[in-house]
Amino acid sequence: IIAKKYPGEVERISLNKNTNPAVYNVEVVHDQALVTVTLDADSGQLISEEKKEIPAGNVLITRGKAVEIALEQLRGEVDNVSFEHTDDGGYYLVEIEQDNEDGDDVEAVFQIHAITGKILSVDWDD
Repeated sequence: IIAKKYPGEVERISLNKNTNPAVYNVEVVHDQALVTVTLDADSGQLISEEKKEIPAGNVLITRGKAVEIALEQLRGEVDNVSFEHTDDGGYYLVEIEQDNEDGDDVEAVFQIHAITGKILSVDWDD
């Protein structure tokens, strides 16, 4: 349903069963905007949509690009990727786990700016 109306890269999709009716919340990058759509989980009916324009000259990097940036810093398995919207374009959180042969596994969460692709922070857990 979302792909037909908003072709682009889905940044986040979640199911909220705590509402009546249960809903899907979807964020997709489409035509230089982040579109947040809420759908009835049973019928697929559109409940709401909100479009936030990305400031001119700025380009929201894709989820895949954020993963690529994080993997350049730490090779391993990507456990989770999430997107957080903020007034300055938002950021991705990319969680990577690296299994080392000596049993000393390393985990890190990279915060990557969604416009610039700059690594804002790294939270290490070893």
